[in-house]
Amino acid sequence: MQINVPDAKVGIFISGGLDSALLYYFLLKSNPAQRAVIFVPPERVQLWFSERLELRYSTFTLSTGKGDAVEIGTIQADPEDAKSMFAPVKTLPPGGYVVKYRVLSTDGHVVENQFSFTIRSSSEKK
Repeated sequence: MQINVPDAKVGIFISGGLDSALLYYFLLKSNPAQRAVIFVPPERVQLWFSERLELRYSTFTLSTGKGDAVEIGTIQADPEDAKSMFAPVKTLPPGGYVVKYRVLSTDGHVVENQFSFTIRSSSEKK
């Protein structure tokens, strides 16, 4: 059986009942959101996952839609949520951006993926 979660698939393998179900570690949400079109640049990029992070083995990068690296601040654990990490960013100009992440959960699952978002200028707002 597969359960669709926004932009993630959670696979459940059942053999002998629900007590043996295996859930995969995944990105729950982000700010900016996946495929978001925003008009105010974010002050930070934040990711929330389905399990606690092992921060020293977890990272993410930010790049332009053309692949140029964008400098971010130090990646930090959210002090109020052990399943989240964030990094401050300088004011980003309008354009497309890609967040690539690689995280390790405290139970040993590694997840690598990416998502994009777009910043438009406030003059483009309808």
